[in-house]
Amino acid sequence: MEILKKIPDNLWVGVGIGLICPLFIYGAIVLPIKLEGSLLLAKTFYENLQLFLIGANAVIFRYFMINIDRFKTGRGIFIVTLLFALAWVVIYKTDTL
Repeated sequence: MEILKKIPDNLWVGVGIGLICPLFIYGAIVLPIKLEGSLLLAKTFYENLQLFLIGANAVIFRYFMINIDRFKTGRGIFIVTLLFALAWVVIYKTDTL
């Protein structure tokens, strides 16, 4: 993990990491399912997958903050994670309140 220690401690780098990592994880999970031929997935699958991606982003945030001491980068990841969580609540849970 020496390559991660070379990442600069910058807020915008954290925002980029916070945006790109969930996209890669989403692609790694959904692409094989779609290539297999199961194009129609339930709405709850995507809802739960998005929650999983928010959690994965939180794990990445913790790693940057605790293990490699990149506080500004971690703040950028946290901002994106918080915005994702807020968007998830607005999209999926405002109609049930």
